[in-house]
Amino acid sequence: MASKSAGDQKEHIEGTLFSLISATASVVGADYFSTSVEHLADALEASSAFICEFFEGGEHVSVVACWPAQEQGLTSAFLAADSAGGATRNGAPVHHPGKVRQLFPCDPMLEMLALGSFLAVPVYGSTGRPNGFLGIGDEQRLNAALPAEAIMRLVAARAGAEIERMQAERQIREQSELLRMFSERSEDIILHYRILPTPAVEYVSPSFERITQYSTDEFYADPMLLLRMVHPDERDELQRVIAGDQDRSMLWRYITKNGETLWIDGRRIAIRNEAGQVVAYETMGRDVTAQRTAQLAAQDLAARQQFLLEAIPDSIVHVGGDGRILDHKPATGSGLPFTAEQPVGRHVSEIFPYDVVGLVLSRLALVFETQTTQGLRYRRGDDPEDRVYEARLAPAGADRAVILVRDITAADWMTKEEDRRNVRDELEVEAERRVDLRNPYNLTVREFTVLDLVARGAGDKQIATDLGISVFTVGKHVSNILGKMGVASRTEASVHAAQEGLLGG
Repeated sequence: MASKSAGDQKEHIEGTLFSLISATASVVGADYFSTSVEHLADALEASSAFICEFFEGGEHVSVVACWPAQEQGLTSAFLAADSAGGATRNGAPVHHPGKVRQLFPCDPMLEMLALGSFLAVPVYGSTGRPNGFLGIGDEQRLNAALPAEAIMRLVAARAGAEIERMQAERQIREQSELLRMFSERSEDIILHYRILPTPAVEYVSPSFERITQYSTDEFYADPMLLLRMVHPDERDELQRVIAGDQDRSMLWRYITKNGETLWIDGRRIAIRNEAGQVVAYETMGRDVTAQRTAQLAAQDLAARQQFLLEAIPDSIVHVGGDGRILDHKPATGSGLPFTAEQPVGRHVSEIFPYDVVGLVLSRLALVFETQTTQGLRYRRGDDPEDRVYEARLAPAGADRAVILVRDITAADWMTKEEDRRNVRDELEVEAERRVDLRNPYNLTVREFTVLDLVARGAGDKQIATDLGISVFTVGKHVSNILGKMGVASRTEASVHAAQEGLLGG
């Protein structure tokens, strides 16, 4: 009788396993889980069967499927430490033949299924670590005569793979949802362009529609629209990019539907098939029109400023708050307004003539203090040409100043020329009068004029300046005067001229 009973039991188990395998062979996912637990409970004569998954590193458990099915079910996860099957994380089966609810009072599944006994085996993913457990339970003790653990291990092999598939699909859905949300809310442009077998736009983010005024449907309907949108000057380059197979960054101009120009900064990534052939491109970009427009405007402004700087004849130096020269643009003339040819890095006191350093420093202090422009004129004592310079000191920020130095020798000479002309006219009128009154040495009018200036102590350079003649011509006149008067020096000529009444009043 016992043998028959055992035989009947074996036949029942084999039939149920065959039925379970047959029922689950063609289903996956949720259908597999619900079918498996139903047939497993029947095969092992248990009131309940269930499949649970571990997540967050095995710290939490959630119920994937259970039999009998619950209308509300378990929608929230709970701690693995509170679960009767939590110990399967260590890779060993768990068996609680009775009072399981008292042992695990915080396990909601035990309460929901009203279980008194419990048996679970770990299920494994491809990593070789448990990713959940498969279990059965009953209000009373489980049928000890059945080889439940061995049968459950057979079912667990498939269950582990299905849990891993479910987790992968869930991750894909979550990532796809994040990508969709990112694409729809981001200002970045996301574009998927298929090359093979036929060109087509497979995805374009809504941001591209917003900035180009073309609808996404227009892009999907016309794969060549993207090419036509590219600025005419850059279409050939885009064709070369499409023909290439390398990932690269791009900065393109596009023409919007209403004719405006857009600057798009992006990166193109080639997508290849198993043979290594490029079949599509993934492009991410951003509208940088505002930045690019500002950049081009800044470059244009910088170019115009450089042009103006080069056109200004002044020598320009930038001075820091400590008086050090930060930058220098030389003057466009032959004069050197500073005592150092390379002012950068030197102190202001090192580049101006010694006799005006104090004045320069005091004016520079006023510039920083009052943020007003100051000025001064000076000569370099070591300059054989005796050039005249004008310096303008202006604020360029709280701790910066700019000094513009211009050679005004010619302008200064022109300013004083009228005074010199008046003096020259007076000297020549007086000389003409003396020639007519008394001229014992037969001097010319110009020689009388030169003699008058020599007697006043003027040097050849000053005489040349006052009379508007060259220093060489002055020398010739002095030589003629000395010869005609029979004297050896200017002093002697001056004394004789004074004694004989030849000089002006």
